[in-house]
Amino acid sequence: MKRRRLLRRRMIIKNVASFSLLVWAGCAGKASRQETHVPKACDDYTGLQESDLQLRKGFGYVEESPIPESHCKNCNLFKVPGEGEVCGGCTLFKGPVFENGYCTYWAPQI
Repeated sequence: MKRRRLLRRRMIIKNVASFSLLVWAGCAGKASRQETHVPKACDDYTGLQESDLQLRKGFGYVEESPIPESHCKNCNLFKVPGEGEVCGGCTLFKGPVFENGYCTYWAPQI
């Protein structure tokens, strides 16, 4: 009888220890995922070449318009974001565009 009790206790202790390790491992994984920086979609220039970035710079594109009534969202050259997309585009250059952005070629919508 004592042997059965001893084996049962060992099994319970092993199960509790295993469960605790699983919970701890799961929590550690969540913490590390939260710490990673997720870039905004409009900041992602990974598909662009250096020449594309230089072209953007040449047009004077900035992410935040210095002129309150002139921004990409109300520009005639702005491409509206597609279904499920966060950022728009521009007919002048490649890559994502902030709706509140601005460039020197801003043209009012007609």
